[in-house]
Amino acid sequence: MNSIKNLFGLCLLQIFTNNFVNVNSEMQVSVEREPSFTAPIENISVALGREALLSCYVTNLGDFKVGWMRAADQTVLALQGRVVTHNSRYSVTNEEMKIWRLKINNIREADRGCYMCQINTTPLKKQIGCIDVNLPPDILDGESSKDVTVTEGQNASLYCSAIGNPQPKIIWRREDGNPMIFKVNNKTRRTDTYEGELISFNNVNRRQMGAYLCIAKNDVPPAVSKMISLNVNFAPNVSILNEKSVHVLENTHITIDCLIEASPRTVSYWIKEPFGRSYQKLHENPHQNVLQESEKYNISESFHSYYKTTLRMKISNFSESDIGMYSCVASNIMGRANATIHLYEIKIPTTTTTTTTTPAPTTSTTRRTTFAYTTRRAYTRATTTTMATTTEVSSTEPQFEYITFNPEFNEIPGGDSYINRPHLNVAYSTSRAGESSFHHVCMLVVALMSFTKLFLLLR
Repeated sequence: MNSIKNLFGLCLLQIFTNNFVNVNSEMQVSVEREPSFTAPIENISVALGREALLSCYVTNLGDFKVGWMRAADQTVLALQGRVVTHNSRYSVTNEEMKIWRLKINNIREADRGCYMCQINTTPLKKQIGCIDVNLPPDILDGESSKDVTVTEGQNASLYCSAIGNPQPKIIWRREDGNPMIFKVNNKTRRTDTYEGELISFNNVNRRQMGAYLCIAKNDVPPAVSKMISLNVNFAPNVSILNEKSVHVLENTHITIDCLIEASPRTVSYWIKEPFGRSYQKLHENPHQNVLQESEKYNISESFHSYYKTTLRMKISNFSESDIGMYSCVASNIMGRANATIHLYEIKIPTTTTTTTTTPAPTTSTTRRTTFAYTTRRAYTRATTTTMATTTEVSSTEPQFEYITFNPEFNEIPGGDSYINRPHLNVAYSTSRAGESSFHHVCMLVVALMSFTKLFLLLR
């Protein structure tokens, strides 16, 4: 009886053991066939307007399904190979049921965020991948400086604000390509570029005037820029580029250049007056004396920078009537200034020679003409003539020329002080050490006769 019980127990144990092995094998197979992720989803950064692609790697999917959803609001985007959201920019693809990809075309800033890849196991298996949308820089006009205007010597600041992803950096440079000038600890520093949202100028001078470019850029093209002008106002400075006193050869042309530095730009013109007029009278009603464009006066204006201008005048066929004072006048809201040049005439010298011939003897008569600089006095000629005689007279003795100078110092109230160049009032005198032997004999005879007559009378 006991042996029968033992045999029955052994049978039950064998049956239980076999059943346990079968169940364990089925459970092991079930565990091995459960789907899983083989790699994490990589986070990506995409420029605005480009295409974003997230990849989910799955193995042993079997009859399970893969879905995509937006992590922030749990919005289902796709299930298996079918898009369920009503957005044509989304699509889903898979490769051999192992790689499931979510594609977003024409990426927008609103697409920035995280996305979830799920397998509908119990419990759910999921992975998350994020998209960062890179934005090109954009300058905020409302938070940046407008054009700035200050008076020379004041302080000025320019500010520029920009947004983008990643955050843009701001670089400043001058629009004309010249270096920027800063004063740091009473020292002048020059640099081609400056980095930072704020740029400050202490004790501004006219050389810092100009257009400045605020350039915002990050790793997303294109970079953007904004131009901000720094205007520095100051009263005019006027200077004549020629000498202040010029002698012009008659019937020639002369060009006068006047350099004007001012901001804002000036009203500029030339006026003319003869010598001897005071500055006050010259400018009591300057528009009556303003020179106009004509065949005589060719007036032009050229701009060199934000504050430098040249006012040029060409006087054609210079003559005695053109002698006088010429003033370059410039004025703006900050003030008024002038500079004066004095023009004189040089006459062209003329020489004539005539020869008179008689049978015997022959005497030459030469007329010599001199010339002088013309100023306020009339042009004069001095002539020396040797009269014809029956005997040829010649002399190698020197002639002496006397040249006198008449410098004048003038000062125009409110204008330039200047020293006139010497007015060459030229006068010639001819002296000879003795007369010819013939003339000496004649004079001696006359003297003797006069002496003899006087002696006889006295007796």
